[in-house]
Amino acid sequence: MSALARRRGLQVPVFRSPPGLDDVDRTLRRRADGAVVVAIRLTDRPFAAVQGDVIAGIVAANGLTGRDAGRFRRAAWTALGDTPGGGSDRAVAGWGGPAASTDAATPNVGVA
Repeated sequence: MSALARRRGLQVPVFRSPPGLDDVDRTLRRRADGAVVVAIRLTDRPFAAVQGDVIAGIVAANGLTGRDAGRFRRAAWTALGDTPGGGSDRAVAGWGGPAASTDAATPNVGVA
């Protein structure tokens, strides 16, 4: 995912785990230096949810909306094998870890 984001001229956020808040699956924090830190809970969640969080984290970190967000999501899922949870481990090896999102339509999201 990081390579795909870079090829599209997007900022790649810092990924970490777990989130600092106990009651959420994902967080997004913007640091004073401009870096974006996203975190995701890995335990007790489907791998497809983690993959979706990686994509959502990049979308949120770059403020993508509308068509731009849709185009990136489509390209990202294609790179992962077209379906949530699809693709090989090798396809996701370069994603650098988990992500987070502030997408209001997604449950269990927090902002640290």
